[in-house]
Parts: sequence; structure tokens; C-alpha cells
Amino acid sequence: MTSDCPDFAISSSPAPGTTGTVSFTVDELSLVQGSCEVSYDVRAAPGLSLPGTFPNTATLTWYSALAGNPESRRGDLVASNQLISLIFANLSKVVTGTSVPGTDDSQLTDDVTDLAIGERVSYQIVAAFDEGTTNAAQLQDTFEALAPNGPSLEFLAGEVIFVGDNVSTSNPVLSPTPVGNVVTVDFGTVVNSADLVLDQNDTIVFELVARVANLPANVSGVSLNNSVDLDFAGGSASTDVEVEIVEPVLDVTKTFTYLTYGVATIVVVLSNSVNSPGY
Repeated sequence: MTSDCPDFAISSSPAPGTTGTVSFTVDELSLVQGSCEVSYDVRAAPGLSLPGTFPNTATLTWYSALAGNPESRRGDLVASNQLISLIFANLSKVVTGTSVPGTDDSQLTDDVTDLAIGERVSYQIVAAFDEGTTNAAQLQDTFEALAPNGPSLEFLAGEVIFVGDNVSTSNPVLSPTPVGNVVTVDFGTVVNSADLVLDQNDTIVFELVARVANLPANVSGVSLNNSVDLDFAGGSASTDVEVEIVEPVLDVTKTFTYLTYGVATIVVVLSNSVNSPGY
């Protein structure tokens, strides 16, 4: 607690980590100074229900003369305000690895991951929760499906690889449920114990592995979207990642040299002229 009020002193306050009333005294507030300020921090309780409105009231009592003067007049004033707490969540998703070392992110669109047919790709999804309680939290990851051939990215595996120290979920089994081209992880109620710092301890990290399906619609130059949504009571967050398909186009030519004394040399030339290695 800090103040520029003259002779500021704390009369009583609740113990750290508890609720209650803070009382303090101030000496004469002169016309010269005009005003003074008291400020202090409060921490959200771990079970704070979001969204919510939380009132706070300040009561001021003063006297027209020094204490003990029987002719002094007392004054009272009440000021109040409300803390409106909303639910926020941050969501990020990145490609963390691929299975074909010869592909990169430079063949078609710069900084967009290139994938060959049959190549596996790993994504990391980080959901950061606001401090307090978030109800009905559910993560849904959607693979782009180029009809009528089904999902162009196939789900292979997924798991929650990290839960922050401040975070707990009402659903103890955080395993993915794939249905068609949608993978769902149901967190249930998420409680993020307050420490007034947003860091990795406020996050849940999900790792997802997919594969580019060997389908007629998957050809070089096609862009495949993988989107993720975090839905919860009172809000939502979403993001997505694009990848692009690359393919090798190999050619072979065969020539003979002139036949000399019954011997000829055969020359076979292999070439790859497009945007992905051939194996």
C-alpha cells in the first residue's frame, strides 16, 4: 500500500490471502495540498467466477476540527465502483516438426510449411487461461477436408503434453476425441489460481500429429488449413495454420552411344524439376 497523504497510517487490514476491510488514517488535508491518493493491489481469489461484477466501497469520515473538539462537525461520504471481470483466453498454434527432411518453407509461399504426400506434421497448440474459473472449456481442431475425398490432413495422434502449475481441470482425462475431420479435447471447468502473472503456469499445451493424405485432390500448390477453436462459457478464441503441398516431378531419359565393335554405352538421366525431393 502506498500513499502521498500526510501522516498516512494503516489502522487495520485483513491477512494476506484473505478478504476484509482496509482501514487507514490521514492527518490534516490542507487546501495547499488539495488532494492525496492511496493505492494498493488486490489479488483475484482462485475460485473467482468469470465473467462477473465485483463491487468495492470506500467510506470516508472526517471532522471540521481536531479530534476532541466538542464543537467539531463530522462528515461522511461513500464512494463505490465495480470491477467488471471478463473471460479472456489466448490461443496459439505453430508447426513444430515434419517427417521429410528435404521439405522446408521456401518452395511456394515464404514461411509457409511445405509438405509432401504422406508426410507427417506436428503442431503445438497453447491455450492460456485467464485467472479465475473458466467453465465449459473445450478445444476443437479442424482439418481441412477437400470434398468429396475426406480430410486432406489425416489425424494420427494427439495428447496434452503440459498443464501449468496454476491450472487444474474438472475433466481428469484430457485425451483427444477424433470424429471425421474434427479432434476435440474437453477440459470441463478450468481453474487458474491467481498470481497476477500470465506465464506458462497458466497454460495447457496440446500436441497434434497429422499426415497429408494420398488423395487425388492433394496436389502440388494446394494450401491446407488447420484451424483450432477454444470455446468456453462467455467467450471463445481461435487461430489457424496453413501448410502447402509440394510434389516431385521426376523424368527419365535414356540414350545409347554409337555401337563400336559390338559395344554401346547406355546413359540414363534422372531429373527432378519441381519443388520436392523424390526418394
